Amino acid sequence: MRVDHASVPCAVVRGGRILLYYVDAVLGPGRPFESIGCAVSDDGLAFVKQPFSLEGLPSQKALDPSVLVDPDGRFRLYYHASDIQPGEVGDHSVRVALSDDGVNFRDAGLAFRHEALVDPDVFLHGGRWLMYVFGRGRTVIATSRDGLRFAYDRPLGLDGFGTVAPVPLPDRRLRLYAFEQRRRSGNRVLSFLSGDGLSWTQEEGVRLHAGETEAITDPFVVPFRGGYRMFFKVEPRNGTAGAPQGDRGGFRPFHPGRGLPGEAIGPGQPEIGRSGQHGPGPWDSDVNVHRVDRSGAVTHLATFDRAGVPTLARMGGGRLIVAHQHFPQGDPSAFDKVAVRFSSDEGATWTAARVIGLRGLPSGNRFPFDPTLVPLPDGRVRLYFTSVERQPGRPSPPGIHSALSADCLEYVVERGVRFALEGRPVIDCAVVLHDGLFHLFAPDNGAGTRLDQEPPDRGGADLSGYHAVSRDGLAFTRVADVTVGRDRRWLGCALSDGTEITFFGTGGGGLWSGSSPDGHGWRVGSVLRVPGADPGVVRGRDGGWIVVSTGAPRPGTPSAQRWQGGTRGRRGVPGPSSGP
Repeated sequence: MRVDHASVPCAVVRGGRILLYYVDAVLGPGRPFESIGCAVSDDGLAFVKQPFSLEGLPSQKALDPSVLVDPDGRFRLYYHASDIQPGEVGDHSVRVALSDDGVNFRDAGLAFRHEALVDPDVFLHGGRWLMYVFGRGRTVIATSRDGLRFAYDRPLGLDGFGTVAPVPLPDRRLRLYAFEQRRRSGNRVLSFLSGDGLSWTQEEGVRLHAGETEAITDPFVVPFRGGYRMFFKVEPRNGTAGAPQGDRGGFRPFHPGRGLPGEAIGPGQPEIGRSGQHGPGPWDSDVNVHRVDRSGAVTHLATFDRAGVPTLARMGGGRLIVAHQHFPQGDPSAFDKVAVRFSSDEGATWTAARVIGLRGLPSGNRFPFDPTLVPLPDGRVRLYFTSVERQPGRPSPPGIHSALSADCLEYVVERGVRFALEGRPVIDCAVVLHDGLFHLFAPDNGAGTRLDQEPPDRGGADLSGYHAVSRDGLAFTRVADVTVGRDRRWLGCALSDGTEITFFGTGGGGLWSGSSPDGHGWRVGSVLRVPGADPGVVRGRDGGWIVVSTGAPRPGTPSAQRWQGGTRGRRGVPGPSSGP
């Protein structure tokens, strides 16, 4: 290890020394955010941190540095700007800054704007400037004549690989080092050759192989003193010591007095817990899969240990996908992340849980939770999820965000908020595409800015849910709230058969169902006698239903002991007095 609490490295050789740039995640007084750091080494092994500065920064954060020395001998820094104020260029931009000494930079303006850009890498080849930058789920190429203003050219085409700037070779070709993105651990760094920086041919062999319990990303290579140095990020996986606990991971600490974990959305509040804690929480429950045949008979199919808040969808070809909150024991890097599983036999067997990849999440946002999957007509899938936009001094309630995926594994966050209300938490949404219109439903949890609050006590009155509609699935407009009778929460999922929307929710003596031709007026249907809460449902090939739901806390767990005292579980999991 050369620099700790760091990622996204790049290196420049100047005057016989190596200047190493990276995202510095060491926070403290005067350093409330991740920022760009710099360290210098005479031998490429022992590094000394430098007082890096970036003047004229139009945002609170500068991330993902790419630094090179131009033909005039100046340093150029390309970076991703975040938290820019309304009316500025926003999170879809890469900016450029200039420096004479490599540690004191000044912003020189917008370099490239395309779609949700992060991780730029810029190099000069054959008199042309090229930028590789990740956006919308893939790496794209932009080009420039002066290295200051870039224009989109084409996709890079190396799907499944993460790339950095290539290394120029003596024969004027380029060598590109790329890491496998889709292997969670034990991945490899491979290399590719090109004459123009646009098309690449893979070389034989493996350049570097990660250990079985770690993953390698961002392998940046520079020639140095007759050899080469590769700097890369390594992330421990599968519960190894020192697994990172970044601000986009961890889990919401349990809030005393509630039967579910809470997160106070405001300045100075704790955010990250450790999965070794033994207090009550959603990790004390499991997700269960059941089949309900046409007669109403229920058969248990599978259990996903230490999981919650499931969503279920049927993809092209008939395969089932479930996404859920994942709480594996002994694996802090995967704890309280969204994971997916697949089934090709109608839910009888499932693949192992795999934590989704996610690109483009604003650095101040809480990692996604409470997933909802919506297959799209073009074959992609949209993931709706709850997150929180944290802004210093401005407590913000949770709202609904979204991300897109072509393979159900790697997702790219779509900019903006899909649906949120001032002063009221919006969580646990259900979304369905019906008759050309996206309908979003979410339970009304009252006013406040907390994730852990219970639904308001309305004295036995009908429980309402928020309802919003959208033509494109992105810009939602709130319409009249929905109700469907006493003790029935709008906590569940929605399906469309082309004629009607069917909602499966929590309460009402089981998992209640209701139907509506337009999402506004509802009539109550039958009850599925399936244990649990917050269901995800799809129609089975036999005409019945396949149901995933969050079960009650396992006997003997802290949540079960708390439950016996009369409190409820996370997201409305019913207690003994109200269970089916």
